[in-house]
Amino acid sequence: MIFLTPSAIFFVLAAVCPYCIAMQVTILGTAIALLPPAWRARFGWRREPALLGALLALVILGVAATGDSYASSRAALLRLHTRPTGDLQRIDISDALRIGTPGEGLSVVIFFDYGCPVCRDCYHKARQLVRDHPDEVVFYFKQYPLDRDCNQALVQTVHPAACRAALASQAAQSRGLDAAALAYFFERDAFTWPVVERFAKDNGFDPKEFRSLLDTVQVGHLVARDVEEGNALKLDGVPAAWVNGRRIDNRLQTLRALLGAK
Repeated sequence: MIFLTPSAIFFVLAAVCPYCIAMQVTILGTAIALLPPAWRARFGWRREPALLGALLALVILGVAATGDSYASSRAALLRLHTRPTGDLQRIDISDALRIGTPGEGLSVVIFFDYGCPVCRDCYHKARQLVRDHPDEVVFYFKQYPLDRDCNQALVQTVHPAACRAALASQAAQSRGLDAAALAYFFERDAFTWPVVERFAKDNGFDPKEFRSLLDTVQVGHLVARDVEEGNALKLDGVPAAWVNGRRIDNRLQTLRALLGAK
């Protein structure tokens, strides 16, 4: 009981700053190691005090680290509530790739390109937020490849074959493989046909049939529709995000909001 109040205090502090975790472990471990023999006997602690201190310190460290991780994730989610500004915008999410389950919580729409490193970082953070808060947030990813093969508004192609990756993931979305497509293509540095065919094989498609699916008017229309909508919204780059219909001001703020930065 003598450690209950200090432990509670330091646990709360650990959720605020990571340095407090180390401080908590140090203080508790030292306190137990220096506990008088009479007190140790009173509690039935007959083992070496240093060992007891180390074991308790490890337990407290695990609990504190878990609390700190959850607090950071929660803070990132709450920041998304306050970041967006501007007018309410209606965005078509009917065929967007999705992570999470639609509900009463936050709805985040992100225009992205698979070749964009910042988009990749945002995707990983989005996936983690959905894992940590499955009933509170859902993410929709809309195609805006920086590739003139399907985005003629660009002055030049920035990420070659990004259009192919966009078509492949929309084809996968039409078969209910949103999460698989996002996870696969965000981990690739190139989007050659062999890369696309590997995705097809890994997900039970015949590579030739999957390639034919990419060439259908329906799949091409879905990517073109996203690109047209992005151009109508006057995107100046990716990622670009809307939270509950209101845009996060710019790409830097999008990254900061999704990664949990202040």
